[in-house]
Amino acid sequence: MSADDLPIVLLKDQKIVAGQKLTGAFPVAFGAAAHAATIAPLDAETLLQHLHHKLHYAYKAERRMKTKLGRIANAFTGDDPDYIALSTHHLRQALALIEADAQGQLENGAEYLLRKDVARQAHDALGAQLGTAPEALREGLE
Repeated sequence: MSADDLPIVLLKDQKIVAGQKLTGAFPVAFGAAAHAATIAPLDAETLLQHLHHKLHYAYKAERRMKTKLGRIANAFTGDDPDYIALSTHHLRQALALIEADAQGQLENGAEYLLRKDVARQAHDALGAQLGTAPEALREGLE
């Protein structure tokens, strides 16, 4: 299955990995503070850093998928080689960068999975908008 065959956006609980819902390996330590951080819109530089961080772990997960031990590590960490997790607000910001639609109504306060190649397009578009050097945008992602 190629990346183009995957949906662009999934509600996080709709993705099933190894027979379990993808919810992450560890509980949120600071519930209210973490929730507040996911609903606040990010400024352009912070959004670029956030997307870069999420993409870095998706690319690491993709490399780990080549070995059995790596696939086990991905199962424990919750890292996905095809998608990155974003809150509704951050997803809307990322999709606006590439003028894409979320293909339907998004629930506020939910967490969504954005296909990695689409997230990379948003990341690169925002980097170009901010005047970030292309080499810096690629660092740690390939």
